[in-house]
Amino acid sequence: LKAIPRSRSFDYSHVILDIGAPPPLNVALVDVSLELFSLCFPYTNTSVQRSLLETLNSNLLTNKHIPLRRSIIKANILFSLQLTLNEIQKAALALDPKIAELLMIIVEECSFADDDHLYEIKSRIASFICAAVKRSGNQEFGVDTVNILINRIVEKEEPILRGLNLNMVCEIFKDDPTSGNLNVIMDIVEQFLNDKHPVIHTSGLNSLIILLMRRYYNDKLKIGKVMDILFNMVFSNDYEPGSVSGFGNSYNSEFNMLLGVGNALKALTEVIGPDLRNIRVKFKAVLSSLNMCPCSDVQAVSLKISELVAMFKMETLFNFKMSLLIVRSLILSFLKRGMPRSGFKVSVEY
Repeated sequence: LKAIPRSRSFDYSHVILDIGAPPPLNVALVDVSLELFSLCFPYTNTSVQRSLLETLNSNLLTNKHIPLRRSIIKANILFSLQLTLNEIQKAALALDPKIAELLMIIVEECSFADDDHLYEIKSRIASFICAAVKRSGNQEFGVDTVNILINRIVEKEEPILRGLNLNMVCEIFKDDPTSGNLNVIMDIVEQFLNDKHPVIHTSGLNSLIILLMRRYYNDKLKIGKVMDILFNMVFSNDYEPGSVSGFGNSYNSEFNMLLGVGNALKALTEVIGPDLRNIRVKFKAVLSSLNMCPCSDVQAVSLKISELVAMFKMETLFNFKMSLLIVRSLILSFLKRGMPRSGFKVSVEY
């Protein structure tokens, strides 16, 4: 076994940095227990792994009558599995398919009302599980898992659950291209992007970014189609914030479509580079719209896109003066946040 790394719970640099008191002893004990579990589990035999997982699962099932306690247990189990699978992935260890099935059941049980915040964690866990099983010599587990998840996308109606399943499909496929059919997955992503429900098309944008970063959209036709969809999302009245569908009040504050479009455009820019010239008209229109968004997060992404475009020496695709105005606005915002109301007036010249 490896030496146990010191838990951040016992890092007393918080005194030097003046960031408050250390966590209570029971919280620190849980943190160390999570680390210890993640370091021990991968190196035990299959029967011990099964016993440990069945114990975790029984704790999930026996605390259903105490919602708050069950939520804490679910969170601790989920993060312990994340640490464990990270260790398995780093050490390139294998998992027995039966253990993997039990892990997937436990991950499914660890669900919350706002599961969208756990998309990335659960998707990475699923991907690492499939990769570990493949290292054991089983080539079918990843394929079967992707097919099950796609069936759930088709059969389920709950938007957050459908988005989670798509994210898991794309993460698994990203690490193992033999686990699914690229054209089928792309079609599902495009259906999500064309859906007017904020949760669905935001999930579609997140999944699109995963595929873009693996360069699966690598020809002019596919890239042009992605740009057309992003352009339509920004300028069509069918999507928020200009939508009259009634979704806006419920979801717009949490599922920011323009931020998702910005991140997707950034990924597209990183992937195709100088080939942006082929889509320059719609690209420039979408980037200009992002620049004018009042949301600081969207503006920050638009600045990053402009920086990438400048690196490719295509300054005509972005408005340099607008970028300076955004920088000025962001700096003023950051400075004002850290000053009392009676603070001095800040002036930025450029």
